[in-house]
Amino acid sequence: MSPRFNTAIKRKKRVVSFAGKSEQRVSVRARRAQAGIANNKPPYKPPPRRAKPPPANTDLFTTQEAAGYLNCSPQTLDKMRRTGTGPPYVLIGDDLIRYQRAELDRYTASRVRTNTAQQAKEGI
Repeated sequence: MSPRFNTAIKRKKRVVSFAGKSEQRVSVRARRAQAGIANNKPPYKPPPRRAKPPPANTDLFTTQEAAGYLNCSPQTLDKMRRTGTGPPYVLIGDDLIRYQRAELDRYTASRVRTNTAQQAKEGI
């Protein structure tokens, strides 16, 4: 005998009648919970957007390598370059941007602070 679909809806779940017995459709998650099967997978967490550190034997770094050296994302380094607040860079040709290791070291040394009041006084 084919099931008859009732028009009654309880909590947005359709009630299905099978030969006089009514059963409520249950989601897969609810059925797994009733059976005692737990979903132990942790929620997806994307990896942090950090670049790899540069190789030790070079003096010119790409944006990715310089970001890894400064422990920031390449997007942050791009933004600092556009606004003029980042470390000095070398433009090779029309589109190759490189950072010198000495300039990155000088930049980090100039950003050393001993307290938060120094930042407001210097206007940085």
